[in-house]
Amino acid sequence: MESDNPRPRGRGRGVLALLRNQRASQNNLSLQSPPSSSPARSVVSNASNGTSKSNGTNNNQNGASIRGRGGFRSNDILVTKPKIISNTVGDRGRQFTVLSNYFRLIHKTDLIINQYHVEFDPIIESSKVRRNLMRQKKDVFGNAYIFDGMSDLKTLNTLNEDELQLIAYKDSGDEIKITLKYTNEIPWGCSEMLRMYNTQMRRNLQHLGYALLGRYYYDKRTEVKIESYGGIGVWKGVLTAIAQHDGGILMACDPITKVVRRQTAYELLKSILARVGKQLFQETARRELPGSVVMTRYNNRTYRIDDIVFDKDPRHTFQRTDGLTTSLIQYYKD
Repeated sequence: MESDNPRPRGRGRGVLALLRNQRASQNNLSLQSPPSSSPARSVVSNASNGTSKSNGTNNNQNGASIRGRGGFRSNDILVTKPKIISNTVGDRGRQFTVLSNYFRLIHKTDLIINQYHVEFDPIIESSKVRRNLMRQKKDVFGNAYIFDGMSDLKTLNTLNEDELQLIAYKDSGDEIKITLKYTNEIPWGCSEMLRMYNTQMRRNLQHLGYALLGRYYYDKRTEVKIESYGGIGVWKGVLTAIAQHDGGILMACDPITKVVRRQTAYELLKSILARVGKQLFQETARRELPGSVVMTRYNNRTYRIDDIVFDKDPRHTFQRTDGLTTSLIQYYKD
């Protein structure tokens, strides 16, 4: 005999159990007011296990998220000791010196940064070409500027117009129209200032001759070549992260390494051809190469191989995002 309200089974039972757990947990939640020193936000505390979480709402621009080594996090000052503690030196034991990989940044506090949105007409896909075009007009916005290679320009100079149009030329002689639109002013203490510090530090590594490989910078000149395993190279690099701490603005600096396979994709294809012959070449290549990550030496960018198209060559033409048709050869020349 079945009742009018049968007991849920399978997924229905799991959903009902989840709703019961949520109701039970809501009974154990209490609302706490945030401390006066932190940005205004509501904090929900769990009375049963003492854990707390933020709802993420913050109307203060200083509370915006910034990107660090662990991903995006809040721009609040990282507090490493309780506020009730004023003296961090013990009264017993032996004193000794400890060194860390954090360095204090000496900076000015009266700087005002102007931010502009940059548009190119026609559209330029290469960030390297965009940087070269902006470099031609640095007399307009000054030598002290940061351009992210896409559409964001930061400079200490204030342009006379909120929207300014400039003309620059590619190496081929083509005319490019650059439009600068004023967006906002970045005052001291804004979270965008820390982003600017991290961007400038990456530029400093470029000026020192470091190459961008993936997300981090490595020094190709310190490559250690190992002939084993088909020939590999070990690159030494550096990882930096600038953030606001309770001791001021500090930069963390960690040494990192990257193992790079010295054999090219073309050499690998030739070795497959010599190993299996023409009859099984394409099938074997499509089985071994897809999923591998390759690096182009001319710009040190990494790409993941999805498939190999054997019926096309560098003369193959395709349509770009601006509507123009070009060949692979011309695309890489540009």
